[in-house]
Amino acid sequence: MNKKNFWKYLTILIVGMLTFSILPEVVALGLFIDVIGMDMFVLMIQAQIGVIFIGFYSQYLKPMLSTINNFLYRIDPYYFIPSKAMIKKYPMIVMHMVPFVVAINMLVFVGM
Repeated sequence: MNKKNFWKYLTILIVGMLTFSILPEVVALGLFIDVIGMDMFVLMIQAQIGVIFIGFYSQYLKPMLSTINNFLYRIDPYYFIPSKAMIKKYPMIVMHMVPFVVAINMLVFVGM
């Protein structure tokens, strides 16, 4: 079954189920999905999820991660985040992005 037929049958199934509902709001939702199509309805839901995640990230996650990043800069002398150009030129520098990996490797391998 190709993609176009899949969305057509899925729309028919969902609109049919929603149209035969008792609640008028659900019937209106079924008619709305029938007008715009199931793929557009799913795209609208995905856009809303993206907006919610971006808001959550910028309000809660980003300040917390920047605080953790500043803390790691202070306690691990070998920790830094290299640029993309530096990673392309020296791929092993990615190890410096993981906290305490370089310091532990130096203690284990040089200490022996």
